[in-house]
Amino acid sequence: MKEGQVKLVVLEIFENPFQAHLSKSILANYGIDSYVQDENFVTLNPLYTNLIGGIRLMIKSSDFEEAKELLFKTDSLPFTKEDDTVITCPKCSSKNLLSGFKSVSSIKSFFAILLALLTGTYPIFSDSTYYCKDCKTRFKI
Repeated sequence: MKEGQVKLVVLEIFENPFQAHLSKSILANYGIDSYVQDENFVTLNPLYTNLIGGIRLMIKSSDFEEAKELLFKTDSLPFTKEDDTVITCPKCSSKNLLSGFKSVSSIKSFFAILLALLTGTYPIFSDSTYYCKDCKTRFKI
């Protein structure tokens, strides 16, 4: 590497640009510069996400540890409802959840995904659920 060049490293990989830009905003609030790579490919055709390996959030290698810690703190915050009550798993009461987990639990979402596969487009409908990382339960609020 030439003198004066900055080495960029991958901090995190995302499936959609919204998640990537949310993390980029969090880092910017703490003065850490970052760059979202490959978002245009995924925006043009979301089916390319797996083909190119996702959307990468790139940062300077010197900021890696601080940025990783900041995003870990943010990700470990519990999900809340509109009235600020914490969302917990109905089966095990865990707060260790994923939000926006896509599910094909209804007949409507099944046909939307089937139509997307047949036409090569992005599914226009799928159920958005929570997923408990501890007991592997999917649930809606």
